[in-house]
Order: sequence, then C-alpha cells, then structure tokens
Amino acid sequence: MGMFDMIVFLDTLSSLSCSEGHALSSLQTKDLPEPSMNTYLVQGGTLYLAVADATDTSIEAPTDWRIEGTRAIHERCHQLREVQAPRTLRAYGSCDVCEPLLVRSEAPQVWYDIVIEHPPFADFRLTFRPGEPLLIERLSGTRADLEADMRSRGLFVLSASDTLAAAHYELRRARRRALVRSTEARK
Repeated sequence: MGMFDMIVFLDTLSSLSCSEGHALSSLQTKDLPEPSMNTYLVQGGTLYLAVADATDTSIEAPTDWRIEGTRAIHERCHQLREVQAPRTLRAYGSCDVCEPLLVRSEAPQVWYDIVIEHPPFADFRLTFRPGEPLLIERLSGTRADLEADMRSRGLFVLSASDTLAAAHYELRRARRRALVRSTEARK
C-alpha cells in the first residue's frame, strides 16, 4: 500500500465525478515526490502544497477554537507553496454516494461477514500546464466495467437482485439510519 498524498479541489469541477455523476472533491495520488500524507490544493488549475505554518507555535491556543451552536470548530493556518507539478499525474478515489459492489467470499473475513463491500473507484489523469485550465481525463470505467473485471478475476460479484445483496444493502441502510438518529439525539 504505502503512503499517498491527498489532493483537494477547491474549484467546482463538473468533470471530477464518479461514473454515475456524483461529484468528487478530493482524490489520492502517489505520483508526487515522496508521498507522505501531505495535503495538496488545486485552485484555478494550479497545484499548491499546504504546509502547516511553522510560525504558529500555539497550536492549541484558545483563539484557534470557536463554538457555533453544538459544533466546536478548530482552525489552523497553513502556508501555501505552489508546486511545479509533473506534467501529468494519476489520482484516484472512490464514490461515497454510490452503493458498493458486493462480493461473496467463501468464509467470513476479519472486518466483514461473507459479503465484502467494494466502493466504486474513480481514476483520473490530471494534466497541469502553466497558464491553461487543468485537464481532467477519466481512466476508470463504469460500475458494469468494474463488475466485469472482478468476475474475470474469479470473484463472485452479487447482482443487485440477489437476495443476499438485497439483505446486505437493507442492513447497511438500517445501520446508517441508526447512526443518523444517534447523532441527532446527541445534539
């Protein structure tokens, strides 16, 4: 696996979405020098490295915090360094809105039962050219393409109409509803 860096897109980019059209606002990459969990920001087609402000010695200063209603907000400042990005880099992520693909395993797994969730992934090629808009090219296919690829590798992908898949999705929705109710009850 190894380390990666996060790229956060501050501009609204309609072409940065999963294959179903859900907007993605951040991606991961290993294509920048020495990936080490850094945060990069993209605005106006320019790539910036966000570096924690070394002059800020009061990381836990009371002025860094504020309360709004039932939320505590912690603010930190970062220095921006424009990065002369490689001409192109590959970035990837997954869609949190789309239902995951479900694969039936032969035995229960450590973090799953006999159904393993695979969020639909989205791969992109980002091309940075000075003075030009950021070029975004999708490298990954559709959900059906991912299903076909998984099946070609011998995995048992459950279809949405499969009884086990329907039960898994219903349990997943019930868990999310319970989490939302629990969160709202604490407010």
